[in-house]
Amino acid sequence: MSTLSFSERGIRPQPGAPIVASDGKEIGKVKEVSGDYLKVDVRWARDYWLTCEEVFSADRDKVVLVIPSDELNLYKRSKPRLATEGDMTVEAKIAQRENLEREMMQR
Repeated sequence: MSTLSFSERGIRPQPGAPIVASDGKEIGKVKEVSGDYLKVDVRWARDYWLTCEEVFSADRDKVVLVIPSDELNLYKRSKPRLATEGDMTVEAKIAQRENLEREMMQR
């Protein structure tokens, strides 16, 4: 699955802008932007990274995500991925988890 980068979509998240999940809940602020990743500054919690795939829109006033706040843990990254690193897609991780759960239920 190919996704357009921030620059290809013409959006650039701005540091300090609030980040809002698709359900309207504010989850933090943009702390840093590195390539097609943005670091989420969360008050009283560990910061994490999201990819441009999770961003619906961004301007200097607000970043809106395509995911609801209750699914955020599925998308959090501890660091941006280098272009040469392999990485499982979220769909692959979900499928892997579902397979493991099925195997556990069959035991």
